Amino acid sequence: MPLIESRVSQSSNLNVLVRRLAAAREALEAERRCTQRQPGRGELQRRHLLACLEDYAAGLVERGLPLPPALRDELRLRRRL
Repeated sequence: MPLIESRVSQSSNLNVLVRRLAAAREALEAERRCTQRQPGRGELQRRHLLACLEDYAAGLVERGLPLPPALRDELRLRRRL
């Protein structure tokens, strides 16, 4: 029985990471659309998005799941910005 609980727990943890990643993407997009931008806010949103991408990628790797090519490419791009 613990094996099933472990899988459910891992799955829900990935779900949390995916939701955080989606929220970070939405926040960055909202910042881009904002007409009254605050200085430094965009950089903060970009860093937060990168952190969420890193967390999600680490979550996949920890579970032995493959990193989707689009995610790998986005991580590479955002690390360079």
